[in-house]
Amino acid sequence: MITGVELTAAESALAERLRDRGVRQLRELELRWLADEADPALIHREDREVELVRRIQRLAAAGVITIPQRWERDCESRRRRGLAPTLPRSIGVVRDAVQPVGFDPVDWPWDPRIWRWLHTCHDELGPRDYERLKRIDEWMAHHRKGDEVPIVPVEERSHDIFALAGVTSRAEKVLGGLVANMRLFGEGRLSLADLRCAAVIPPLAEHRVGDGDTILVAENHATYASLRAHLAMDCGIGAVCWGAGYGFVASIHGLAGRSPAVRRIVYFGDLDYRGLLIPARAGEAARSLGLPSPEPATALYARLIAAGVPQLADSCSEAIAVDLASWLTVEAHCRAAVQLLVEGRRLAQEKVGTTLLGADRDWVAELATQLAGPSMLTAGGVLPP
Repeated sequence: MITGVELTAAESALAERLRDRGVRQLRELELRWLADEADPALIHREDREVELVRRIQRLAAAGVITIPQRWERDCESRRRRGLAPTLPRSIGVVRDAVQPVGFDPVDWPWDPRIWRWLHTCHDELGPRDYERLKRIDEWMAHHRKGDEVPIVPVEERSHDIFALAGVTSRAEKVLGGLVANMRLFGEGRLSLADLRCAAVIPPLAEHRVGDGDTILVAENHATYASLRAHLAMDCGIGAVCWGAGYGFVASIHGLAGRSPAVRRIVYFGDLDYRGLLIPARAGEAARSLGLPSPEPATALYARLIAAGVPQLADSCSEAIAVDLASWLTVEAHCRAAVQLLVEGRRLAQEKVGTTLLGADRDWVAELATQLAGPSMLTAGGVLPP
């Protein structure tokens, strides 16, 4: 990192996630995902787009990332014309290529559970990997009698290992990031069992409405309550769930391993960037768990598009809008969503609430018809050709 640029806590958190991703290049959509994870408050800021651009420019100045010169010129041109900036299509992630001066990993007294694999690949890791691995090793050294250490959630163990007063930021999230990037954790390397911790699945609020093997998930709790009150027993839905916004990306794990198995997951959320991002990220988790990917509740989205009141929201590039909106599968729905995202508008799902659901009961039959046919998504969770 270039010295002289002091990053804020939010910028440092984003920088950590960019490095932990373990890739040299990142697309705009992935950059947005990481920015949201690093600073959830950013999602609700009115100046979200401008602030995210500012953070990207500062990370580039700090030597954390590289940005296209053409994009920098475009930002300046838009600024002179009084236009809001847009994000680059992609960025480069700078990875440290040399070890810290004076540190030879061979000379460190590693725990055998680390050295058994580290000695074969120590030249693959960067300075930050070693900083964190040393912290893990120190924790393991103080807890040699592993069986006497209680098993705790990953976030609690992460805090135990990495939290330093006045130094660290979001220490409770570090271990989860290390597990995800698979440089220190994975087959033949460290495991959560080595650190006496385990992933905890957040609970998924659920109300049974029938005997079906399909789950209907609502992003927000008000819509969850209204759907629960108006769903018919014979519509093919077994249960309606509250996804709790972005929490569904984690709580979807609770649907794995059920008996009988969940056959379909139908999702209904806001028509905005975050509302479409949630099923995309939940779909990634579903595929890793062997679950069906969430598919759109087309009857409910049709009513939201027809009756929804466009409100102000952050805009995004047309490429990102098309990428996110393609999940809706119905061409008219995709077009409507792309227009909303590009223009900086959103439709809140609360419009499709108690009043509309009670007055227009056709949506129940339309939902049942959708469930009677094959999923509009392929087994891989993407649109069919």
